[in-house]
Amino acid sequence: QGAAHIPADADELDEDELLLALEQESDDEGAVSAVRHTLAALGDDLLLRILGLLSVAQLCTLSGASRWARRSAGRDVLWKTLYFERWNDPCSHHQEREGSRLGWKKVYEMKDTAGRRTDEKEEAMRSAQDAEDEECQEAFRAMQAAQRSQAL
Repeated sequence: QGAAHIPADADELDEDELLLALEQESDDEGAVSAVRHTLAALGDDLLLRILGLLSVAQLCTLSGASRWARRSAGRDVLWKTLYFERWNDPCSHHQEREGSRLGWKKVYEMKDTAGRRTDEKEEAMRSAQDAEDEECQEAFRAMQAAQRSQAL
């Protein structure tokens, strides 16, 4: 089992083949090394364009392949783009300072974590409200039943 053929010449580069090679799992160190060297040989601009096609999950998966992959997939320009694609709100430009100070991957991670916490809190509040509504409905039904029994 080896990696898919990835043309070394940028003119022949097929992005689908490259993505397929990145997604294939291989125990063959030579195949992993060949993909890394081929990607590194593409040059910074083309490499960033290719990595820019990947999703957050794919970048995270790629970063686990090697130290080189971790450095490449962790580039600020990639994570800044992902940040602004996901959170295109008017206040996002205030994150520039944080992005410069902490790195865009960290800023993305912090915003994502905060968003998940907010979602969890909102879900907990909805659950509590639903439970409270259910208790109120039960009390109302009991009150109606008591009123009916008094009327008889």
